[in-house]
Amino acid sequence: MLFLMCDFLRCVCTYGGTGEDYNIKFDIEEISYHGIGGNLLTVAISTCDYSMDYDIPGQKNLTVFVVYDIEGFVALGYVNNGTLHYSKDGLMITYLSLELAEPVRKCKQYTTNVIYKCKKEKSYSVNYPLIEKCIFEVTIGLPSICQSCPNCSTTHRTLCNENSGWCTCDSYTKGLNCDQLNANIASVLTPTISGGDVTMSGDFSNIYDVRSSITISIGTSICNSIIFSSNKSQIKCTIGAGKGNQQIKLSDGNGATLIYDEFYYRVPCSVDCSPFGKCNDRVGICICNDVAIGTDCKTLNLQLDSVISTLVTGGQVYLNGDFSKVKDQSLTIKIGNQQCSNVKFNDNNFKVLECTIGAGEGIKDIIISSGLLSFSKANSFEYQYYKCPLDCSTPNGTCDDKTGICACNNEHFGNACEFIKCPLGCSTPNGTCDINTGICTCNNEHFGDGCEFIQCPLDCSTPNGICDGNTGNCTCDSEHFGNGCEFIQCPLDCSTPNGTCDGNTGICACNNEHFGDGCEYIKCPLDCSTPNGTCDGNTGICTCDNEHIGNGCEIRFIECKDKCSTKHGICDNDNGNCKCDTQTKGLTCEESRLLIESSDSINSKGGTINIIGYFGNPTSLLTIKIGESQCKNIKVFNETTLKCDIGEGKGIHNITIIDDDLSFTAINKFQYLDEKTKISKISRGSIAGIVVGCVVAVSLIGSIAFYYYHHKNKKVNLFISSQNIKLK
Repeated sequence: MLFLMCDFLRCVCTYGGTGEDYNIKFDIEEISYHGIGGNLLTVAISTCDYSMDYDIPGQKNLTVFVVYDIEGFVALGYVNNGTLHYSKDGLMITYLSLELAEPVRKCKQYTTNVIYKCKKEKSYSVNYPLIEKCIFEVTIGLPSICQSCPNCSTTHRTLCNENSGWCTCDSYTKGLNCDQLNANIASVLTPTISGGDVTMSGDFSNIYDVRSSITISIGTSICNSIIFSSNKSQIKCTIGAGKGNQQIKLSDGNGATLIYDEFYYRVPCSVDCSPFGKCNDRVGICICNDVAIGTDCKTLNLQLDSVISTLVTGGQVYLNGDFSKVKDQSLTIKIGNQQCSNVKFNDNNFKVLECTIGAGEGIKDIIISSGLLSFSKANSFEYQYYKCPLDCSTPNGTCDDKTGICACNNEHFGNACEFIKCPLGCSTPNGTCDINTGICTCNNEHFGDGCEFIQCPLDCSTPNGICDGNTGNCTCDSEHFGNGCEFIQCPLDCSTPNGTCDGNTGICACNNEHFGDGCEYIKCPLDCSTPNGTCDGNTGICTCDNEHIGNGCEIRFIECKDKCSTKHGICDNDNGNCKCDTQTKGLTCEESRLLIESSDSINSKGGTINIIGYFGNPTSLLTIKIGESQCKNIKVFNETTLKCDIGEGKGIHNITIIDDDLSFTAINKFQYLDEKTKISKISRGSIAGIVVGCVVAVSLIGSIAFYYYHHKNKKVNLFISSQNIKLK
């Protein structure tokens, strides 16, 4: 079934693809479900400059609906998934068929073609499936479109297409009559009104071979020095001075032309429009963005209608107008030479700006700025002057209109100078003033017209002292003291704070550290343990005899005759002898007591060994060397036994122990056991048991002897040695 109608929504001509050869634009609509059943293919054909002589004369669009009965033939797929192809024979539409279940889906995944052909008589028809029920041919007869090549250029025409009735052009030309150069100008870089280079960009590949015959005119002027780029995408030429919009025309001299209507001479702007505008080089005027105005786009786009000023002391200023275009800008405001602080909008409509300004006077300019943008309005702000209350009760005072504060004369006070001053202000808080009369009422401690005199306490206990009415203080005689001279002076004032004075009797009560009538002497500690020392009462310091020390000479002290080692001994002041640590001995503790008696032997692979001797209480600096090898993982079991790990080796070696500044080397006390020195397991075990037993016994005896001699006799002169016990 076939329907014809005009699509009123598509009466706008556009060009696309090679369809420019026919000045026809084909628009394909989506397949949709039709109420009577079936699938609907819509083909909309726009014919541009040629009217379609169908049902509604003058319309330039024709819509063809092709409906296929679901039961009869095929279900066409969505055209959105397909492609369009323009050829000399018309329009070919290729798209996939619908994914419908059998038996409806006849074409499966084959493509479906709808072929358009032009006929010279007024007609339309649909040829049903030609191949496997999947290809359709739509034939439309439009006499007003289908021609017989009457106007084809004789130079560039190759033949007349009988299907379309239009010309078939050579490779250099295109169009209905083969009178258009087969090229495309996409854009043009134009010169200024002074003239210069013109650069055209586009596709010039089809006319590249005839470039020598091409001439270019711009308006009525000829563009000279024509150069085609090697990639065939640009043409350059040079034009003289000009102005306004002009037409570019390329011609091959044989009737074929290419027209471009978007050329114009650029008019440079006289100012820099950036960054808030761009130069419209068609007219040489800046086009500003929303936040800026002005010939150079440097003025903030705002409107200032009125200003609510502040007083000369400064304060809040309100600017009324329209600031909506600059609401997102960071604004600063200057009034005269002062920067306004706390700038913000006062309302949600951006009609009021407010800020805080400092003190000033007179009429000022307002400048609003944001970065490079600014707005100024001259003489738009005026500081307001103050009025004084009651006009300062003239003639009691004068008004300062810059502050609104009265300057009262000497006899008056108050915000409006309305009150009378009392003499000396009644020496507040000595009295209270009646501001209406200017007369003082003094309190009990003061007197005088201005309550300026102070009553002395107890009238200074006359005749013990004299009263000073200006200060209210007594000047007591040498034998009395107190605010009212009511107390008796103690000797030396008890050398305060050494004692306290009983003012009623004049006698001192000294504290525990002092004595004397005036508590002037200092007690010495322990009374210097008399007769061990003597006390200096002025300083409270004891001078001890030669055999005692201490603040109270209570400590017996005898210096050592010999200077004890600073690292290993201290002086015993009870007897004058040096007391040595566990690792040294001698008068000054300078002799080392370190000793190596014996050590375990071990096989050549190394391992853990015991070292027997005397080592006292070793420090963290203790190291052990077996020959030239360092013994690791040293462990101290007691004063006589050390244990460490030794690596591989062989032969007999010295053992050296070093602890800070002390050391001891035992010659040939360590041996690696090789194959020649091995003995049977039984013999080796027996000997080892004997040796270990001897070492333990000798070490134990040595340790007991050392302990007894050191702790009971407080000397270390002996050590029972087991040096002669060796492992063989």
